[in-house]
Amino acid sequence: MPKDQYLRGIECVKCLINYSLFYSKITNIGIKDVKVVLKYIVDSLADKTFSEIFFGVNKLLSIITKKDQLNDLRNKVFRKSMILYEKAYATLDLVKKFGVENIISRILLLSIVADDVELMLSTSYWDPYKQAKLLINPPIPSFEQTKILDHLPYGLKVGLIVGNISSLLIDRLLVEELVKRGIKVNVYAREEKLLLQASKDDVLSVFGHLPDLVKIDSVSGKPLFEADNKSELIKITNENDIIIVKNFIDVESIISNIVYLDPSIASRYLFVLKNKCDYLSGGIFGDQRYIALFGDQFIQTISGSISKH
Repeated sequence: MPKDQYLRGIECVKCLINYSLFYSKITNIGIKDVKVVLKYIVDSLADKTFSEIFFGVNKLLSIITKKDQLNDLRNKVFRKSMILYEKAYATLDLVKKFGVENIISRILLLSIVADDVELMLSTSYWDPYKQAKLLINPPIPSFEQTKILDHLPYGLKVGLIVGNISSLLIDRLLVEELVKRGIKVNVYAREEKLLLQASKDDVLSVFGHLPDLVKIDSVSGKPLFEADNKSELIKITNENDIIIVKNFIDVESIISNIVYLDPSIASRYLFVLKNKCDYLSGGIFGDQRYIALFGDQFIQTISGSISKH
């Protein structure tokens, strides 16, 4: 096994273990169940990508956790997200004063923050000034690319692949802003409730009454765009001119299967994510906390550091 691939595998295992332990802590699942999850991680390393293993961990944890317990956790996370939502416009205004003019960029930044469940659960009070400074420090030059979303022709189609339930309220702000510009928005969520990821029913509940320009659709329970699931990629790509992807598991899934993306497809995807994996980015983004790059540029930038493990 090449050294970089070996190091990537170690980093992925650490991330998966930390994620599993974090989840076990907030749900109080037993040590026996934790061992089952850890064994699954180790057994899967030989023939699965990170996104496949991460998806499997989520699936396993969803099965292990009692239904009432899982519902309570999902409700708790959503209530926490309301703390951010109530201060959203104050935060967005401050981010503008700190130098990020584009409203779409500001909402996308906030959406990434909201998608971080661990942050949401640790937040008891949202200080707009403090959080706005964190969002723009260090600088986020790559978010300049999202200015294109403010100048899309009327009637263009934008796809949004939602992440965790914690970011749905901010995602709704994004959809509303796009609709103001006459943009058609296709929102994609998983059909079933999978741990803390948003389902189609969650989206319908949070978004409420939708204008004709907005369509809610579902994707399968599989990791998006895996080798045996290319129909998802074809469907979403054919339905949209630009596709926004911000959930880490979906970003990783696309990157892991980059062989299936030709340039014309890759260029439609806008990857918007928190830079929390040096091995995904190859360390090339340095201390830049948030990344927003269109697919062809993102893929070209990190292609040398991506490999299956």
